[in-house]
Amino acid sequence: MALEGVPWDILIGGLIGCLIIEKIILPIIRIYYKYKSVKAPTLLEARKGHTKELKEFLKEWHDKLPLHKNAIEPEINEHLNDFPKIEENWEYEDLIQYHLPKECKTLPKEWERYKKSIREYKKLKHQLYEKIKEDAIKKTNLEYDPNLNREHTISQHFVRYIYEQSVSWIRDGQLSYDKKFSDYEIEGNVLRFGACGLAKGSKEEVEKAKEMFERMIFDREYLEKYEQKINEIIEYERKLEEIYRKLEEMIEKLMKYSLLPGTKCEILRV
Repeated sequence: MALEGVPWDILIGGLIGCLIIEKIILPIIRIYYKYKSVKAPTLLEARKGHTKELKEFLKEWHDKLPLHKNAIEPEINEHLNDFPKIEENWEYEDLIQYHLPKECKTLPKEWERYKKSIREYKKLKHQLYEKIKEDAIKKTNLEYDPNLNREHTISQHFVRYIYEQSVSWIRDGQLSYDKKFSDYEIEGNVLRFGACGLAKGSKEEVEKAKEMFERMIFDREYLEKYEQKINEIIEYERKLEEIYRKLEEMIEKLMKYSLLPGTKCEILRV
């Protein structure tokens, strides 16, 4: 190719460009790839180690994942904040920000949804328990003492049996306790049903408590009095089972990853 007619400034510029590429740019490129070839195994080992840390955290989360109680189990005391403090672990924030694959992106959202639903579920069950307790107090004219430590009282078992019976009848269409097989016993001033004390007081108070208990636990029409509240509890139970399965599935899926994604992780960039 003839260079005649090509201005000197263009020729000089081209030569300088070639020299820059050869003397400066190419060495930089070589250094970069050499760095990558050295750095890559180090990064891989770091990711393996970090994945191990996160998987240990996931196992701990999985093992502590609170399984909601069956609807038939009453919530006697309203404890709304007894969840494992997963969010306080540094691994939680790191995991949800940098290491969740696409199919598990909803994990933190489902976790918050599950906690909120359990709180509401417990509240509904506690409200039903309190309503039955209120009715029992009115019908027996006795006070409420969970463990029968005082005279002239009904116990938590008095309320619990009626709660279980009503939920079983509305949800499953069957009774948990059959009148034909009911075993009552009066020991001194205590009315017992099975091994549990129901009421404590004078002979007349205990006899009345027995009569009211039978009416409340074996009268199907009476049990249906709580149907609306029980149906709400049953719906929440179904909802919780669905969310729990999603959470468990995502956590177990993450635990199976040999190497969790997360190239932008702050720890790996250090």
